[in-house]
Amino acid sequence: MKKRIAVCRDKHIVGYLESKIPDDLVSDRNIEIAYIYVEPKYRRQGVATELINMFFSQHPEVTWITLWTSRECEIDGSFDLYKKLGFVEGTYLPDYYEPGVGTRHFALRRRED
Repeated sequence: MKKRIAVCRDKHIVGYLESKIPDDLVSDRNIEIAYIYVEPKYRRQGVATELINMFFSQHPEVTWITLWTSRECEIDGSFDLYKKLGFVEGTYLPDYYEPGVGTRHFALRRRED
C-alpha cells in the first residue's frame, strides 16, 4: 500500500513524500520511504525535513524505516539530511557507467520491540 503526503507553499504543492508499506508479515513494523521530491526552487529551505518529520508523526508505531537514494542525491548531497535525521547508511552501490555516483540504502530503527 502506498501513501503520499505533501507540503504546500503559496497555495501549491512544492514537495511530497511517498511511502510504501510492505505486503508481508512485518508490515506492522516496517515501512519504506519510496520517494521524496521537492521542487528545485524550494530546495534547501527545510521542505524535505518537514516532509520526513510529518511522516514520522504519522507512523509512530513503525520500528524500521528504510529508503534508497537515487543518483540525484549522490550529486546534490541530500543524503546528508538522512544522516542528520538519524538514518544509518548500510549499502552503497556504485554506478557502473559514472564513477563516484551511486545508490545508497539507509535505515532508521525508531524503537525496540
